[in-house]
Amino acid sequence: MTILGSGTPEIERWRSYWDATSQKGTSRSIFSALCDSLAHGADPRSGGPPQLVGLYRIGNARTFGTVFNGAAYLGGMPVTEIENGNVEWRNHLFERVRSDGRRMLQAQKHHVPRGLGRSAD
Repeated sequence: MTILGSGTPEIERWRSYWDATSQKGTSRSIFSALCDSLAHGADPRSGGPPQLVGLYRIGNARTFGTVFNGAAYLGGMPVTEIENGNVEWRNHLFERVRSDGRRMLQAQKHHVPRGLGRSAD
């Protein structure tokens, strides 16, 4: 995996916390490191909500909605009137959530490594 851009050192710092856990090397640990980096704002040239797209072997890419700092975003843009039908939502822990941030009933719960100081919204 390659991380590029001005926020690389900050993302790598957060990734090292996630890599010290059983979450090491998972998509959710990398996404969570990005979210932690953005939330803490150490890089003045990085910011805003994360944007998330899934690539699949069959079919087209799919844009996911993100719930970040208590608000819903689609393609990095705030969403106020939300139709949940065709959008899959993820929080900063990469958990499957509804657009209001509540974890889906049967979604797997992901834990935050000790010492990171962030929990599920």
